[in-house]
Amino acid sequence: MNYKDMIIKEFPLLNKIDSIKDCFLIDKQRYVLFYDEMISRENIPQILSIVQKQKDAYLQNSWATIIIIGKTQESFKSEELFFFDNVNTFAVFYLIDKEKQTVYKNDNWIFALGLNYGKFIRKINTIITGTKKDTKISK
Repeated sequence: MNYKDMIIKEFPLLNKIDSIKDCFLIDKQRYVLFYDEMISRENIPQILSIVQKQKDAYLQNSWATIIIIGKTQESFKSEELFFFDNVNTFAVFYLIDKEKQTVYKNDNWIFALGLNYGKFIRKINTIITGTKKDTKISK
């Protein structure tokens, strides 16, 4: 079973957003989006632009947190994975490097309009690594 299927099944993610490919509602104003292409520092701005356009076009809520789950071959620091558009959208990346058997995540707590994402990142991390805090894939 691939990581996407594991997360969908074990989370479980039941509320699919039909208008956006591979996007699920986790909780009010919080979404998980699976990104199929390789994610790098160079293409993160383009990904954020695409996600913002989709969010503005299809999601009802003015405020949202979007967790983008994808694969990478680069190393990232936690602070490099969190973005705010200075308007109403938080985006946080959860990246999986299959070659290094490592995940890169930002599971910090934010205090903004109930848009905290930390517990959801930790739950995803538990599904992938077997623990809340570990970054090595054991499954």
